[in-house]
Amino acid sequence: MKKYQVLLFDVDGTLLDFDKAEKIGIERVLTHFGVPATEENMQKYHHLNKSYWQKVERSEITREQVLGRRFEEFFSDFGIKVNGAVVDGLYRQTLNESAFLLDGVMDRLNGLKNRYELPIVTNGVAETQYQSLAVAGLDKLSKGIHVSEEYGYQKPTQE
Repeated sequence: MKKYQVLLFDVDGTLLDFDKAEKIGIERVLTHFGVPATEENMQKYHHLNKSYWQKVERSEITREQVLGRRFEEFFSDFGIKVNGAVVDGLYRQTLNESAFLLDGVMDRLNGLKNRYELPIVTNGVAETQYQSLAVAGLDKLSKGIHVSEEYGYQKPTQE
């Protein structure tokens, strides 16, 4: 029986360029609601979104609350009342279809796959993570995909 060492990989910012996918997703949402897709507005969303996910990591709010509230708060600054869950669906549709590998990722993983097990451990929304990994072809290289949502704990908690 061949013994393997294990290398854990995160998804966003390690394997996939989430910032690029996020930018495309928020551009689509802004355009849909008639809000200019300026760099300033996209950065405003990015910072708000990040602050919400940090609250999840500190167990101050739930993942479900993030998905609805972030868009309601964001668009309220433009005087637009939205259903956050509906807007998240539009945004998530774009994210689910987007998978941009960071430079050299596939070559590195192909070089490691015969010497190491390569499980993926990630936060985020399970549906999006699985679909993005499949679009990128990373699901076939990984020795298991573990999404915090399915375990009931967010990284970086010990659980």
